[in-house]
Amino acid sequence: MHSTTKRRIGAYLINQAVYAGLSVIMEKTVLRRVKSEVVHAVVTQPTVSFLAEIAQLKLLNGKSIGGQICGIQVESEHGLPLTTKQVVRRTVYRDTVSLFKVRPYWKSFLEDGQRLPEDDFAQTIVRLKKEKRNEA
Repeated sequence: MHSTTKRRIGAYLINQAVYAGLSVIMEKTVLRRVKSEVVHAVVTQPTVSFLAEIAQLKLLNGKSIGGQICGIQVESEHGLPLTTKQVVRRTVYRDTVSLFKVRPYWKSFLEDGQRLPEDDFAQTIVRLKKEKRNEA
């Protein structure tokens, strides 16, 4: 399994833990009057995950908390900064259609980890984070 693949899986797991924590905080504070567990399970968690992902990728230049920890970032495949449209398209596609289209990508994902269906749809690529070099 390629290093980028391992890092991408690790970043995903870290991000999901962060989003779950944010959901719990939202449920305990803002949504404490909503007693329906269905609302919390079906609406709160996906909404928090969706909005937090978009905010992180846009505000942190293609990085999320998990991405920063694991050393990866999402970039435009053309080398330009990510646009809001790309971030939204990638996130929406990943949370909906991508779940059903991942099988043909699986082999190449394990080999290089850079592309999944949402990346093709949004014209993005996941790469190892560029390190700042100390030049003396």
